[in-house]
Amino acid sequence: MLIQLTISNFKSVRDEQTIDFYAPFKRDERAENTFPFPESKMRVLRSVGFYGPNAAGKSTVFEALGAIIEMIIDDGFKPEKHIPYYNPYRFDPALRSSPTSFALEFALPVEGILPYRRFVYEVSFDKTSFLKEKLSAYQLTGRSITLFLRKPKDTYKSIRLHAKLLSEGKRISFFRNQSYLSAAWKAADAPETLRILASYLCGEFRLSKYKKLPGIRSLDRDKIASALLPYADFGIKKVIAKKRSIDPERIAAMQKYLSKDEFEAALASMKKRNDAPEYVFSHSDDNDDKSLIKLEEESDGTQAFFSILPRVIDNLDNGFTMLDDEIDTSMHPFLAEFIIRLFNDPEVNVNNAQLLFSTHNLALLSESLLRKDQIWFAEKRNGASEYFSLQDFDDKNVTPSSPFASWYSEGRFGGIPRIDYDGFVKAIKRLRKEAENA
Repeated sequence: MLIQLTISNFKSVRDEQTIDFYAPFKRDERAENTFPFPESKMRVLRSVGFYGPNAAGKSTVFEALGAIIEMIIDDGFKPEKHIPYYNPYRFDPALRSSPTSFALEFALPVEGILPYRRFVYEVSFDKTSFLKEKLSAYQLTGRSITLFLRKPKDTYKSIRLHAKLLSEGKRISFFRNQSYLSAAWKAADAPETLRILASYLCGEFRLSKYKKLPGIRSLDRDKIASALLPYADFGIKKVIAKKRSIDPERIAAMQKYLSKDEFEAALASMKKRNDAPEYVFSHSDDNDDKSLIKLEEESDGTQAFFSILPRVIDNLDNGFTMLDDEIDTSMHPFLAEFIIRLFNDPEVNVNNAQLLFSTHNLALLSESLLRKDQIWFAEKRNGASEYFSLQDFDDKNVTPSSPFASWYSEGRFGGIPRIDYDGFVKAIKRLRKEAENA
């Protein structure tokens, strides 16, 4: 489970920014939107949503999480290769070559795997080298130990490893431009604790735009959609997965005009594409072929909801953290609200899955849907992204029952576009006049 993320000198983020899923101890409204951290007083949020104007830095949060996980998954490191995740803040000359830093606090959802449940993974790197990498483990009492600490110029011989790790496996060699976790967790003789933690992280966060991150497991997509779509008012009665066929005339033409190697490569590619079923939708109880509609012929909203449904079920079933930048793309606000409610509902979300999403949709900014601490804003200040929560506003001024959406649209919280309408109109007129004179 995700507890806290800290970002520094990465893309639109200049100064250190922290986003967290901690739920304040003394806040009890909508307690069902949180779940207790086992054997402690701490509570964790089931969902967190980001608002803010375009280019304010909402996507940077998702990209930072993606970068952390990818640098653990990636096994394509070579000594001469630049670190692909190094993307510092560019508008300050002093920071263009300064390190990027991340800190990810997370917890294992299953008790008994390790003697510790809560961990903090810290990493700092520049274009060519990892400068610091640290993994800390916390007991429920708050006492911590350092599992490993990597400093600049450390080698596998000099990296500091806790006695627990040394008792579990061997020291693992690594490149200077490679994270130690990436090198350690894949090695058969690596410490078991590191393999468990890295494996958990690589499977925990689900963000579809990152190709190296794990996608959903193999699901009976048509069965899930058939069971759920009828309740979403699309008029769909059933979803059918049809096996694709390969046109023999096309194969004959390919064989006639392509070389043997080209034909074999093209045929293999075609067969791979055809392994994925073709989905068709029945809008009536009569399932003859003439009444079936192909997925690509359905509305954008239907296609979007059909695409996201298996991801939602997969995350809920496995207790994963679902990351969805612009959750309501092509969907009606009510459908996006429906997804958020599923994650906030303890009767459905029995495995404590989490949802981190961004949106521009004011319909989702509802005091009946989200707590103050579940609502975050991104805003550019002096050219750099800053993040703040509605929880940061005093309860005397913003209560749990305040009209969040209307106050946000009035600009009371910040995080809205600042458009100079008069200046925009003048610029249009100037361009037209220049075109006429030309």
